[in-house]
Amino acid sequence: MARCAAGAAALAVALHHASYVYLPDLRVRLADWFDPGLFGVLVFFLVSGYIVPASLERRGSVRGFWVGRFFRIYPLLAVTCLLAVLPFLLGVLGLRAGLEQYSPRPPSWRT
Repeated sequence: MARCAAGAAALAVALHHASYVYLPDLRVRLADWFDPGLFGVLVFFLVSGYIVPASLERRGSVRGFWVGRFFRIYPLLAVTCLLAVLPFLLGVLGLRAGLEQYSPRPPSWRT
């Protein structure tokens, strides 16, 4: 159950990020009463607060917990970062025009 909640939270954060490009009108309408990014991060941290101690208890050793966590997270993170940067390093893709003027806040929040 906790992993399902963490997955739903991750999807809410992905929806939040994708809405800037794919659903900007919906994002602006939802911004006043619901922020899927904030909801997703909050739920994810609440669930992690339950999963991490349970996993630590199952391992029985703090060192074993952190070594296992390192090897579960960082190899995939390194591959993902490399795949994300590779097109730019190879000159296949450049940054989108106007990216330096981009603001993640809806127009109603800007002063």
